[in-house]
Amino acid sequence: MPRWKREEYMDASGAWRMPDDDYIDYSGCWRTVDDFYVDASGAWRAPNDNYIDESGAWRRPGDQYIDHSGGWKN
Repeated sequence: MPRWKREEYMDASGAWRMPDDDYIDYSGCWRTVDDFYVDASGAWRAPNDNYIDESGAWRRPGDQYIDHSGGWKN
């Protein structure tokens, strides 16, 4: 997920990551925080695009969101 994340979160692989770590997106591929990525809906997103989180809701960068663990994150 992009650089705007502010705390540890669970990526799509189930691993815990820090905001600046590389991560696995919902396509199963490794990404850097500046890469385009696949969100929970399966759609491609740019790093600062609005996106769909694990709950199926649209979120803006910087909003609270639900990660793969089911928990709310900043």
